[in-house]
Amino acid sequence: MDDRRYQTGDEAPKSGIYKLESLMNGAPSKEDNIKVKVDQGEKLPPSPISKEPAYWVRGF
Repeated sequence: MDDRRYQTGDEAPKSGIYKLESLMNGAPSKEDNIKVKVDQGEKLPPSPISKEPAYWVRGF
């Protein structure tokens, strides 16, 4: 698992599964266990549910 946190719009450094850690606006997230597959160089998306910018962690 990668300890680094990435945010919406960052390019994925490696292909893999990224898990939504929290929303960037600090609002509580009801979006536990959201995971997305992202290819290397692809930009990390906003939350697929709320469409808000989010923080992501790789390796799940």
